[in-house]
Amino acid sequence: MADASAILPFEFTRMPFIAILAYLVLGEVPDKWVWIGAVVIFGATLYIAHREHVAHRAQNQRRTEEQ
Repeated sequence: MADASAILPFEFTRMPFIAILAYLVLGEVPDKWVWIGAVVIFGATLYIAHREHVAHRAQNQRRTEEQ
């Protein structure tokens, strides 16, 4: 099983696909709040991925300095 922090950045990609599918199958047009919510989720995901990357690099650097 993959680490959740590795999968999480790709989880947000479901929203645009579901919006397109809902439009094609059901004729549902997403309103501005759907897109605002998608931007918030996307931004939060990018922030978390960046923060985890920086933390991982700092941890590896500390390990290297200890050796």
